[in-house]
Amino acid sequence: MRGPLCVLPVLLIVIVAVDVTRGLDEKSSLSAPASECEVVAVSEGTPVGSEIYVFRLPSFVSNVTVVSPQEAVLEDWGVRVDTDSGQVIAIGRLDREERDWVQIDAFITDYSTVDVEPQFVSVCLNITDENDCAPEWTMEPYPYLAAVTPGSPPGTLVYRLTAHDADLYPNNVFSYYEMAGRSQYFQLDAANGTITTRGRPLVADQEYDITVMAQDTAGNQSPRVTVSILAGRRPPQFYQQQYTVDVYENQPVGTIVLTVQAKSFADLPVTYSFVGGGSSPFSLHDSTGAMTVVRPLNYDAMPHTFYLNVLATEVGFEGMASIRQLVAAEAEGDVGGTGRGDARYLSAVISDWRSSHRDP
Repeated sequence: MRGPLCVLPVLLIVIVAVDVTRGLDEKSSLSAPASECEVVAVSEGTPVGSEIYVFRLPSFVSNVTVVSPQEAVLEDWGVRVDTDSGQVIAIGRLDREERDWVQIDAFITDYSTVDVEPQFVSVCLNITDENDCAPEWTMEPYPYLAAVTPGSPPGTLVYRLTAHDADLYPNNVFSYYEMAGRSQYFQLDAANGTITTRGRPLVADQEYDITVMAQDTAGNQSPRVTVSILAGRRPPQFYQQQYTVDVYENQPVGTIVLTVQAKSFADLPVTYSFVGGGSSPFSLHDSTGAMTVVRPLNYDAMPHTFYLNVLATEVGFEGMASIRQLVAAEAEGDVGGTGRGDARYLSAVISDWRSSHRDP
């Protein structure tokens, strides 16, 4: 006899658009090995207005001309060079986590001597670490859910907290803490973040909440979050609350445009399928959750909106399933700020409404 079907509604929107390549900011501005420039260590906690370095000028009628990076770029990085005095001054926060090296290439010109070529100099500012970052949670999916058999013995693993502190060792060492007192039913390991059972009887189908935080040695704290533990079986949970994908109108048949995945709390394989909704130009792989174009996308010939449902089911437990609604809508307009107003695209977004109900 099939158990109750647990339904989690989710919204998906599918798009046909223009590909835009985005550059990534580099953490280091070094254009040459640090061994080829003068290295100066600067703390990321350096107060604004502080003198970081002084270029050695040969006379009172000398100046510094920075050739790389551009002045505006250097100031965006929190640094300014006074061309007359040669002072390098902190004008903003130096964030090592954003940029750990800043290379300044310049020419020093001495106007007191005739026919002397400008001297090329290179200074590399090594931004050193301060304990200024708080731990950030890295668990997936969100919200943080777990399930455990009501009669589990003491020490049964229920959930594992994970976080990341962007500081360098030892500034990135942190511990996990329970808020609002210690749980009577679950044990949190402060060092490794594991949540295990204490062995006390759990009420079947009851939800137990544990609110936790992570804190480093300087007192920097993560946001407080809640892990909800169900004493019993829980249906699969999709890994993202929202999926977004751009799909070209002329995307070839067979192209994978999106992959939907769900977590099984019983560590069982999960199968995926579309249910209802009629015909659409997409198919869903039953074991990988990959959504594929199965017929040409034609803006003029096909409906502009598709309503689909994705069903994620635990293998062997058909009563343990989650359903998400997909809305696939076509549109015309400028995509990604490319200026191509005639681009035709489908906008694909899957969003978790984070509500559930049980179907009889």
